[in-house]
Amino acid sequence: MVRIHSGVLQLFTIIKVCITSFTICVYGAFFCLKMFMSLSMEEVISSVLALVGVWLTIRRSMWCWAALGISTILFGIVTLRGKLYADTALQVIYLATCIYGAWQWWRQSHTAASPESEITALTPYHRFIAIVFTLCAGALVGLFLDIYSDADIPYYDSLCFAMSVTAQILQAKKKIDNWLWWIMADSAYCLIYWYKGYYSFVILFIILTAMAYLGYREWKQQLSVI
Repeated sequence: MVRIHSGVLQLFTIIKVCITSFTICVYGAFFCLKMFMSLSMEEVISSVLALVGVWLTIRRSMWCWAALGISTILFGIVTLRGKLYADTALQVIYLATCIYGAWQWWRQSHTAASPESEITALTPYHRFIAIVFTLCAGALVGLFLDIYSDADIPYYDSLCFAMSVTAQILQAKKKIDNWLWWIMADSAYCLIYWYKGYYSFVILFIILTAMAYLGYREWKQQLSVI
């Protein structure tokens, strides 16, 4: 009787786990379908091109700047609609740094002995300068938006803006530190887009955070063999 009773309990436990797992999968699929149906064309294309651009950046391909540039324009349209003005201004700066980065990488490719030799790291002094620049820029932009606009979460948004500008500049310079700044910026942006209800962008920036970590590992490995 004890064995039968134990077997029945185990069976009910297995059934309960299966039903719970099935329910979670159904709700998850429904949520993803609902989220996908609510996406604009700009969000879809921008997200895809952003992922492609980051992957090409990890591979140190010049084409990364073309993908990131188009993604930036479309992303700016979305953020402007959501009254995320710091993000919109960031896309303008992104576009400028995409042009600068493409030129910088092209110039380096014609002067460096190999793609790996182009990668360098910031000195402690320049890391300190990057941190001070980011904090000051975030505070000033946040203050401006707080006074002169109806922006949501102006200071947090502006800090993310400043971190992204720093990361983009370091990326154009092929500094390995850019990936650390992208990890911080992308993970911080996840909270903003969750708050604003842009759940597709939350998923995108989670993926971008993971890709930034992979990019850091890849570049670090290349840097160590120089």
